[in-house]
Amino acid sequence: MAPLTISQIQAIKEHMTHDDSVLTKKFKAKKTPYFTLSISLNELDDYLNEGWEEVSRSKYKAKIQKLKPVGVKFEDDIWCMFYNLGFRHLNYDEKLVVQWGDNPEDKHQLDVVAIGEEAIFVVECKATENIKQASFKKDIDDMRLYKDGVMKALRQIYGEGKKVKFVFATRNYTFAEGCEDEKRLAENKIFQFTDNTYDYVNSLIKSYRSTVIYQFYGLMFRHERINSDKIRIPALKGTMGGLLIICYLLSLRRFLR
Repeated sequence: MAPLTISQIQAIKEHMTHDDSVLTKKFKAKKTPYFTLSISLNELDDYLNEGWEEVSRSKYKAKIQKLKPVGVKFEDDIWCMFYNLGFRHLNYDEKLVVQWGDNPEDKHQLDVVAIGEEAIFVVECKATENIKQASFKKDIDDMRLYKDGVMKALRQIYGEGKKVKFVFATRNYTFAEGCEDEKRLAENKIFQFTDNTYDYVNSLIKSYRSTVIYQFYGLMFRHERINSDKIRIPALKGTMGGLLIICYLLSLRRFLR
């Protein structure tokens, strides 16, 4: 794949933000299960006929709300999870499209993208209202197809040295142990993010907010090296009890990466 053009880079950046005030507003909107609008009273009947419900009204305005579709709610929940993990560079909306190949049609819309100091996370989200089993062969094959191109594009913009981890996240889908989907994801180094994983990460956020990011990286990059930086730790060297046993005294103040 050829390097992205200036216009292609700009098109990606337009749908990403690291502005704290913007992120705070997006977080508040995404963490609620409802879409909300403030409309004029003469528009109210039209919206009510489309499934919206009235929450409150003033002399000239009405506040209305409507439940988000399950797929939108799940993408918002994953976005909010990354925000709660401490990520402050995220996709602004659901219109982020990346050119992954040389042909004009080689483009893919990304559900959630989170840029961290060490790594970039790209998440494909699939959700259903009721618990059921499904095959995601096509979706995983598509992900395998665009994976390298998207990785190159994001590294060109955000740093060649960053790791890029692709995540396949599902809600209310069940997988038989050792099924073909699990094998395909593992073979392509795509992290399988299930309901149990989502609950686990959010429990870590509640219990270990100041250090949770290191546990999250450890989970996402299990058995993988995140970076090749050497870690130097000051220590005092001595012997124990007059014996020829060498020991070291040191202090660790945080989880190591």
